[in-house]
Amino acid sequence: MADSIVSPVLQLLLNRLDTICLSIGGGCGGDEILTRSRSVVAAVKDLATVAEQRFEMAEEIKRWLTEVKRLAYRLSYLLDDYEQQIRKVRNQKLMSCCFGFFTKTGDRRPIANVLQKLATLAGEGNWPLESNWRPDLYFRLNSGSGTSSLGLELEIVGRDTDRDKVISLLLSEAKEICRVVSIVGVGGVGKTTLARLVFNDEALGRNFRFKYWVSLGSGLHFNVERIGEAICSKKFTSLVDLMDGIRRELLRKRFFIVLDNLCFEEMDLLLMLINLFNEGSPGSTVLITTCSVEVADTFGSMPLYHLQPLHDADCLDMLWKVALLPREGKEEKQSIELLQISKILVAHCGGLPLAVKVLGALLPYNGEMGDWLSAATLAFLELQKYSCTSNIFPVLHLSYDLLPSNLKQCFAYCSIFPRKYWIRKEKLLQLWKSEGFLQTSGSSENFDDMAEDCFMTLLQRLFFEDIIRDESGNMFCRMHDVVYDFVLTVSITTCSVVGPGISKIVSKELHHCSLAFEFEPSAPLRYLSNKEDLQTLLFISSKFDSVPDTIFSRLSHLHVLDFSQSGISELPVSLGALKHLRYLDASRTYIRKIPETISNLKYLQTLELSECYNLEELPKTVPQLTNLVNLGISSCCSLTYLPSGIEKLRLLEKLPTFVLGKQSDSAKLNELSELDLKERLEIQNLENVTKEAEAGGAELFKKVSIHSLELSWGHSGVMSAQMSAKILEYLYPPLNLRDFRLKGYEGSRFPSWMNWGLRNLSSISLISCSCQTLPPLGQLPSLKFLYLKEMSEVQLIGLEFYGDGEFPCLEQLEIYDMPNLEEWMSIEGSSGPLSLQVFPCLDKLVVKGCHRLTLLPVIPNLRSLALCDSNEMLLHSVVHLPSLSSLVVEKFNLEFLTFYLENFSIEKLTFYDCDNLDHLFEDNQAFSSLKHLSILYCDRLMSLPSDLRSLTSLQRFDVMECEQLRDISSLVSLGSLEELSVVSCPMLQSLPSSIRYLTNLQRLVIKGCPASQGRLEKKNGGDWSKIAHIPYLEIEHKELVLEDK
Repeated sequence: MADSIVSPVLQLLLNRLDTICLSIGGGCGGDEILTRSRSVVAAVKDLATVAEQRFEMAEEIKRWLTEVKRLAYRLSYLLDDYEQQIRKVRNQKLMSCCFGFFTKTGDRRPIANVLQKLATLAGEGNWPLESNWRPDLYFRLNSGSGTSSLGLELEIVGRDTDRDKVISLLLSEAKEICRVVSIVGVGGVGKTTLARLVFNDEALGRNFRFKYWVSLGSGLHFNVERIGEAICSKKFTSLVDLMDGIRRELLRKRFFIVLDNLCFEEMDLLLMLINLFNEGSPGSTVLITTCSVEVADTFGSMPLYHLQPLHDADCLDMLWKVALLPREGKEEKQSIELLQISKILVAHCGGLPLAVKVLGALLPYNGEMGDWLSAATLAFLELQKYSCTSNIFPVLHLSYDLLPSNLKQCFAYCSIFPRKYWIRKEKLLQLWKSEGFLQTSGSSENFDDMAEDCFMTLLQRLFFEDIIRDESGNMFCRMHDVVYDFVLTVSITTCSVVGPGISKIVSKELHHCSLAFEFEPSAPLRYLSNKEDLQTLLFISSKFDSVPDTIFSRLSHLHVLDFSQSGISELPVSLGALKHLRYLDASRTYIRKIPETISNLKYLQTLELSECYNLEELPKTVPQLTNLVNLGISSCCSLTYLPSGIEKLRLLEKLPTFVLGKQSDSAKLNELSELDLKERLEIQNLENVTKEAEAGGAELFKKVSIHSLELSWGHSGVMSAQMSAKILEYLYPPLNLRDFRLKGYEGSRFPSWMNWGLRNLSSISLISCSCQTLPPLGQLPSLKFLYLKEMSEVQLIGLEFYGDGEFPCLEQLEIYDMPNLEEWMSIEGSSGPLSLQVFPCLDKLVVKGCHRLTLLPVIPNLRSLALCDSNEMLLHSVVHLPSLSSLVVEKFNLEFLTFYLENFSIEKLTFYDCDNLDHLFEDNQAFSSLKHLSILYCDRLMSLPSDLRSLTSLQRFDVMECEQLRDISSLVSLGSLEELSVVSCPMLQSLPSSIRYLTNLQRLVIKGCPASQGRLEKKNGGDWSKIAHIPYLEIEHKELVLEDK
């Protein structure tokens, strides 16, 4: 179990002792105690490594490892103390003999005492490897051999019949307003997978416009947040607010909701929700997945579906797919052996898909069938050892036991997060490093690779699932419910989520914990303050806004402290007592300042303050944090400068924002030269640079690990165009840069380095720059995205824009607010069609706020064009865009489109804020290509265009926010129309009688049209008979929504 894993900690100690030896000179012989320390730690580590590999560990060995871990942590704390004191010693000779002196407290020598106890334990530990240990299987799994199925979308096997039966239950007639169907089965049988199949079924989707998926976890607070986000797209902090929000959201709607992973402990919440669900329209359904029969039986006559294990044939199919085994090309003997051993293996899985997938991931095929058969046989022999009542825990145990010791720790550590918690990958890797779980050979570059490998190994073993990315590209994952149950068994004493009433069962060996409360957790904090060996404290709650200042004086051994999103507005001064702290996260809080005592945190590696919008300054003592690797200050909009001395942070790798200030004691630009930064860098307030030499001294071109760079001038100072140009010329980036943004630049010309060299750039944004000409971006071979905004001095996009190229990879071009732009020249040197080789990949073009530009060039493969608040003459350019399929026209004072239409191929057309629109096309020509038409925010439009009859293929028509619209009678000509939405048109009084002849109309939405609401009532409405034939209706009456099928 991970509670007994200690070899990674001992390896960390060995690395630190080696570092101390090197720092004082003379190899490892500089001091007798230092030499003895390394020898004892190495001996104990060798014994611990052997002990940790035992599948069945005797209580005697567990106690031995637990005591070793306690002493190892104690020695680590003492080494911290020693290193902090040795920094004060300048004399090299004195350093070489002072290890014992500086670790002496009065008449006591604490390091010597710890070493004596470790030496005694080394004499007690004498055990051989178990005779049935399979090192060949272990090394095969951890040598990198085999091809992983990771990243492949695995086909769901054997559940089509179950899906159809559940859908039949959901759609069957019911007396209840809201039908509840429960899928019941043991953990890992595939309840969530089946619910996903049902949820994504197209036939079922046509019956419900409103579908919601709720993943439940442990604890009322988290479920309130998750339900609110899933159903109302809003976070609620109280149950009362949640109930009110759900009632408003679901009132009179016909919906389908999945409540995944419902536990018996959450029945009170469910019963309250069911009462709210009955506020919906008849035919609404709720699908519950649960392991608890008691949950399902609560609803009496409601349908219950017992999900059975997979058939053996389906399990075999799944195993071979996950392990990527070949179906053909095997010798006959190997085929027989493969079938035999596969049947034996899946028999151990009990028909549970999760167990089969974990086993398949454990045995990836490496191209040699004989090798795979041998490994599979070894895995079968190892599975015999486990005596568990569960069919899946033996497989999880085997996969876990065959992990290296450091990965066992990394996996077990994840039990400090609540059930179903979304874990951000980057943060998890930083936490692993801060806890000392990952040790490298000393190269900081290796850590990222090692951390990535550890994460990907756990992901490949299916210990993580549901990988998603947010809008910023951050990766998140979480654990399957059964895997979470398992991780709790391997970390039962050292890791815990501390919640209400949990303090009674918290182990005295607790080292890592999180606080997950629905109220202000001051009492649990006081209880935890007695845990002197606590190393990790995460606040996973927004229910408190302050921390008692005395707490941290007693938690002096903390390595990780996380306040993120907690609601605090002030950090306690007692943070300075946490001299062993490696990781401090106060991001997304309301803090304004950081206490100066932070300078005491000499081992701090990560200080995360992103999105602290009120943060005004950093302490002047920050440069004293010489072990800092990550200083996260993104989106700290009140921060006006960084303190001088940032250059002293020689280990700093991540500094996403560098803020230049006016103060004499603020950091200077040339301080960047000493930092080997990675990933992303934004330099703000370049107008505060006073000397050219500071820009030249930054040496940005040497920072080859930076992939994204933003340079911006603000408005806090005045700088001449000449000075701006000189500074920017000096700030040429590394040649491998991928993303570049330039903002507020006051120079009259772009720097010369934009004319050459940046061949890896894939994205460029030029915003509010004063140059009259654009740089030659067409010659950049990798450029895919180009954004131009507020370039008010540019009058001509000339030949220099293309340079010696043709934008070979550009996919998206956006041009905003360039009021003086008059001409976009062709590559031949005059306005008109361009060569077909120019912009060969350009798919999307946006032009907004360009009132003088009258003509676009030919862009042969352009499919999407948006013209907004610009010259109407641009519409004539559509004739030069033969592949165009989507056109948006916004804020144009036109009465109709006036361009040549011989090759009109547009399928989607949107008018936005075009108040004078009278009809669509000149001369009422017919357009068979148009399938989707939207007319939005046309406030003066009183009737729909009369030439709708020309749209012979129109399938969808949306009309929204047209305040004067009264007449929609021209709809009668749209014989192919399938979907019609009329939203927020308050003057619309009635529907035309001819709407009943739109026989293809499948969906009608009328919302926000109060003048017509009485006529659309089902019983007495005068217009009801006109729409009763439509299969799906969404009609809003005041604050109610009526849905019919």
